Amino acid sequence: MSEAPRRCPRCGDKLPAEQKACLRCLRESAARRRAAAAAAAPAATQPAEAAPRASRRGWMLVAAAVVAIVSLGGIAARSSLSAPAEPVVEQRPSSVAPETRFSAEFEPTSSLPQPVTGVSSTSAHNEGFADFQAGNFGSALERFQEALERDPSNADALNGAGQTLLQMGRAAEAVPFLARAVEERPGNATYRFNYAVALERIGSLPMAVSEYERLARQTPSDHRLFCNMGLALRRLGRDQEAVAALEKATALAPNQSDAWLALALTLDRQQRPAEAADAFDQFLTLVPDSPDAPRIREYVSRLRQAQAPAAAR
Repeated sequence: MSEAPRRCPRCGDKLPAEQKACLRCLRESAARRRAAAAAAAPAATQPAEAAPRASRRGWMLVAAAVVAIVSLGGIAARSSLSAPAEPVVEQRPSSVAPETRFSAEFEPTSSLPQPVTGVSSTSAHNEGFADFQAGNFGSALERFQEALERDPSNADALNGAGQTLLQMGRAAEAVPFLARAVEERPGNATYRFNYAVALERIGSLPMAVSEYERLARQTPSDHRLFCNMGLALRRLGRDQEAVAALEKATALAPNQSDAWLALALTLDRQQRPAEAADAFDQFLTLVPDSPDAPRIREYVSRLRQAQAPAAAR
């Protein structure tokens, strides 16, 4: 009895003795395996791609954490640092220790002139002037503003409103009124003086000095403007010019104690002890009962004692 022929397990076709499947089925099987492998490739690579993304996300989180730590560290470092030290300014040797010097605590203030007393065309201005003289500044301001509603170019009312605001401590509001008064009457020295004082009060020192210099050419005998100019120059650190202005003020009005005190302080800051002591003495002669008189006398005594050895040599 002959042996049964071998057949392909897939399609049933007869097979040679050495083959396990027909060539057609083998090719189809190989094609299916390739297709399956191709289909499986994205799935197989997906974890590999996700891993870098996860890794990148991890690094980003780590980097963010590091930045946060550095930022917080910077804040902590800044909060622990003290303010930068003041620059050391080399000064000439002085016979009096710097810590014993008198400072701006004795700085005199600008003196304000009274508003112009000329007769105005409006009764409101006259009433405002009367209220100002009586110290009723709120009522005075209302009267001046009423006058300006009737005549916005009324220079007297503009000056009165500005002066009143200065007396009320509202210098920034006073400046526009006084500037307009100067525009209306540029030759009026009182208006320009008041305008310069207002500029000084708000800290516009260069502009104030410029106005005082114009006034000095216009009214060179007004001691008040030279005193105020000296104070403004002193605040600007222009001590040499301040001394010249204050010396002019004391020459014009030897009884002006504020000018003598400002001059003494400025000379002392310039390391001119003998001249400073003389100016302090002039102030004490005029104001012997000043609350600061005992300290000033003690300071002047130290100034003169320090100068005595130098004079002996």
